Amino acid sequence: MDRSKLNFEVLDIQISNDNIIVNGWAVINDSQHFKDGSTHSHVLELKTSTETLEVVGELTNIDMTQQLEYRGLPTCSKNALNQSNCNYEFKKVGFKFTIPLTILKEDSDYEMFLKMNAKQVNRTYRIPLFYVQKHDTILKKGNMEYIILSDYDHIGFSVFKSTLVARTGPSPLSDQLSIGKSCSVAYGNGAFLRQSANFNNILDISLYNGLITYFKVQVQESGCVNQRQRVIESSNSKIYTYVPSTHVNYHGNPAVLYVRSHKTAPNLFVESATLYQYETYDPLDFAHAQDETDGQITDQIKVTHSNVNMKVPGNYTTCYTVKNSHNLSTYKCGPVIVLERPTKRRFISKFTLHNTHLSLWNRDILKQSIFKEQGLRHKQLDLEK
Repeated sequence: MDRSKLNFEVLDIQISNDNIIVNGWAVINDSQHFKDGSTHSHVLELKTSTETLEVVGELTNIDMTQQLEYRGLPTCSKNALNQSNCNYEFKKVGFKFTIPLTILKEDSDYEMFLKMNAKQVNRTYRIPLFYVQKHDTILKKGNMEYIILSDYDHIGFSVFKSTLVARTGPSPLSDQLSIGKSCSVAYGNGAFLRQSANFNNILDISLYNGLITYFKVQVQESGCVNQRQRVIESSNSKIYTYVPSTHVNYHGNPAVLYVRSHKTAPNLFVESATLYQYETYDPLDFAHAQDETDGQITDQIKVTHSNVNMKVPGNYTTCYTVKNSHNLSTYKCGPVIVLERPTKRRFISKFTLHNTHLSLWNRDILKQSIFKEQGLRHKQLDLEK
């Protein structure tokens, strides 16, 4: 299916609450008038290798009548069907697809297709969906990521319209490009895109009037066809034109919605420990863990290795690991320094008695011993100050 039959534009894709929202517009050319839900409908198809999901679109108030009309042609009569020599009305041709996140499976790749039904002519067309943007779209909800890679980097297109004017700017109101020799009195050297010309090097994109993408490409003259000077892609000219997406067919693969769990390993925080020998050491007192999904998971920490000996001063290491609900783990080690306990004075005198640990001694007996040893039995000393 090509865009000469089913023309469309995806305008934006975003996440809202628990849904992915896809906005755009689509029309079936040369078929019938489009006015409301009684004349047409849109469906978004999401396809994997194992399943196909369909999301029915809501019509939005986008009118493409003026944007897509052929100048000089009259408006088609009310009941005219399948006509190409008049302009149909394209009212309320906007679509809004609301994709519940609950229907999307983790680690699945959904190719995106657009289907449109024209009810009066009883015709349904299906076409791969392309989302032309400069950057990848990454939508996040909780620990899930929904990714649509940019088509801008790899997309190419071919022109299906035979009389598409080459413009000097990204607008149908921009001047026509003039190039090469005159091909006729009627058209002079005004440039037209050559029908079926392929373009693979897109230099820039612009959105005209919020509705139509214009591609900036490099061109060169290709000679006269049907009294018109034609242009094709060039790799070395310094001549540029802007091509509207409404008159081209895209090359390449359709847009893909990648559903991925945003799985990250937990954060493990290990503090360095400094203690004196013989102190009680509990390794779990010096580590805690936090996970983006599971929250506080300190109680899941396990000690994987420790060479700490609290009886011997030195530098040691303790290692830990923690695992989250995604079965992702983090491993980390921390230093443990065991300091030598300060040595108490070996000799005790009346001058050091105040600073001596006497928990195992009878203080009065010790005082008498010191006085006797120093011949100070009758000297009054206040040893309690």
